Amino acid sequence: MLKLLTDIAFLCAGLLLLIALFWACTFERNRWRAAFEADFTTKLGKLGIEGYELVVDNVTLPTPHRAADVYRIFHDLEGNYFLYIKNGYAEGALKPLTSERALQAAKMSGYPCKGPQV
Repeated sequence: MLKLLTDIAFLCAGLLLLIALFWACTFERNRWRAAFEADFTTKLGKLGIEGYELVVDNVTLPTPHRAADVYRIFHDLEGNYFLYIKNGYAEGALKPLTSERALQAAKMSGYPCKGPQV
């Protein structure tokens, strides 16, 4: 009987450990996503961009075996194209692009296009 209770206790401890690890990974992914969205919004605000349409949007959330990655090509309401790249916990980079270069990059990126395609 004591052996059975000991086995059950170890099983419960193992399950609690797995649940804690899952929660920690989920918490970290959500925290990274919120920081990324805040960084992206701040960079848009600095350039005075109030609205945009995504052409390519690829967001890879962090996992224990893979770094986070963001690759976005979008255009603002005035038709200006931009590239936003962020790797891991580094600060994201927002660069202006010509429309030809943006559409070429969208085709060559290998990610699905969401907006205008030529």
